[in-house]
Amino acid sequence: MDIRSLVMEEEVLDFCIEFEGHALFLYKLVEDHISGGSTLTVCNYFLQVVPTGGCLLRMPHSSNVRSLTMKTSLDQNELLGITFLLNKCPELEHLTIKLDLPKNYLDYELPDNFNLERFWTDHARDYNCMVYTLKEVEIKGFEGSMNEIHMLTYFITIGRVLRKMTINILKDDVVNQDESLNSYCRDMIETLMSQRASRDLEISIYFISI
Repeated sequence: MDIRSLVMEEEVLDFCIEFEGHALFLYKLVEDHISGGSTLTVCNYFLQVVPTGGCLLRMPHSSNVRSLTMKTSLDQNELLGITFLLNKCPELEHLTIKLDLPKNYLDYELPDNFNLERFWTDHARDYNCMVYTLKEVEIKGFEGSMNEIHMLTYFITIGRVLRKMTINILKDDVVNQDESLNSYCRDMIETLMSQRASRDLEISIYFISI
């Protein structure tokens, strides 16, 4: 898939500092400006703020986004925002996860039943895009953390039409560490592939420099 063919209108919601307005304002940006576009980029702040809107999570689908980029540390305060977007992008075809350092903007309480280790199995669901449209996932900055592995497991075992997954590992100055992580990732992927939902799925692993 050539992502350039998907770009009709690009919206970038990347906030360097906090601002007043929070969830309702951000959601209206999605409603008013992104419904006609096909490419969206969001940052950590967006992912943390949107779930605090409460009733916003129950709003109907309206996004026509087909290519989505999320900048995230997979921190527990961002996971509900990630699944919020997966749910609200029923026509999503290409997803890029840019792993970033943790940035905690808000201090709010997570749901009582929230379990970080079981989030992807207990809270993430078979969203429309996961069942019918999502064909390509790219992960940048993979380090092999448990949160990252849980996320990989979700996409591999739930994505029914997923054809391509690219895992980009940040190259380390220490060669032995690179080789160890490479071996670890390949062993993990081999195990997960036996559980894949899509028989057309191919996974590639690359080392990249910062």
